[in-house]
Order: sequence, then structure tokens, then C-alpha cells
Amino acid sequence: GTMTDCCGAALGAVDYDTCPDCKHKCCESCVCSPLRGSCHCKHGLRGDARTDRPTQEDRDFLSNMFGYYGPFKPLAQVRMERDLAGNADYGDAPKARVATCGYASCTGGPNDGPTKLTDENIGQFVLCDKCKSVAYCSGTCRDADKRTPTWNMWDGETCTHGDICEEYMDNSALPYVGYQVRMYREKYGHYPHPLGGDKK
Repeated sequence: GTMTDCCGAALGAVDYDTCPDCKHKCCESCVCSPLRGSCHCKHGLRGDARTDRPTQEDRDFLSNMFGYYGPFKPLAQVRMERDLAGNADYGDAPKARVATCGYASCTGGPNDGPTKLTDENIGQFVLCDKCKSVAYCSGTCRDADKRTPTWNMWDGETCTHGDICEEYMDNSALPYVGYQVRMYREKYGHYPHPLGGDKK
């Protein structure tokens, strides 16, 4: 296998990236680690991969330990991209679009659960107009999600969508985009989108 400069494992079967500036190699398992595969080059693996950190704790760590203060994608966008892009290492296949309304307390679906997204009703779904990262079955659910606290799996915290919502960051404007997100784009022809299309 090929020895990388990050975790030191023989990962010849795993795709890895090389920083075009310092030529540092990093496997896909380490590309998002603040402790492995680090470089600070303009077009490097870590300089812009750091935009993808999914929790505020991670972001504070990067700032305190590595002096990286941004830019960061909105937390809502990072979580949406990770959910749709999946992780092939763990058998988590990519998904073309979300399955249900993004408001956890939506009762428009079966057994008073969230409304399911289908080809028939996709036209009624609306995106968060700011982060473009959550799809709702109605404007009512969208407005309610902004102020309703919900527990989330990424950091075990309870927050509203408004707490993690910021302006959408265009992946095509970044020098480096995370491995799984790039693989999603190769498969579907666009970056992750809640409704399965380009964000406009």
C-alpha cells in the first residue's frame, strides 16, 4: 500500500489527496481530522476542508489550536451535505435528496409523522431561504422550525434551526471541497441539495 503523511497507515486501496502547494498527502479518513493531515496552504487539504467542521466545539478547537478562524459553512449546510453525501467507508450510501420535511414536529405524514417527499409533492416543498439546506413541506413548517428547539445528533445539543442557519456557502467558490461532497457531485452532477438539484 501507499504510505500517507497523515495517519501513517498503508491505505493504498483508499483514495487520498495531495496538497498542490506543499505536496502533503492525506487519506480520506484523515482529511477532516484537526490532528492529522494538517497543512496551512492556500489550496491545501486543511485550509478549506476546515470549513466543513460540523459542530461549534470543533470550530472553537480549530481556532484555539490552529489559528483557523474561518470561513466556515453554516452548520445547517454542513449537516445537510454530510447526510446526503453519506460515507462509503461505513456503508452509508449517498442520497439524491431528503426523505421528509425538515421540521421534526411536522405531522403531515403517515401516523402524524413528517410529510414524506415524493415526486408528486416535491413542487410544494420550500427551502430555508437563507441557508438553502433544509426543505419543508410548507412555509408554516419552515417558520416553526426556526423557533422550535430540536435535539441534533451532531453535537448532542438542543437548538432551533435559526441557531445554526447562516447564508449558504457556494462549494464551487472554495479551493478545496471535502472528499464525500466531491464524490456526491461526481455521482449526481451537482453538489448536495435537499430537493435534488442545484441551489439557485
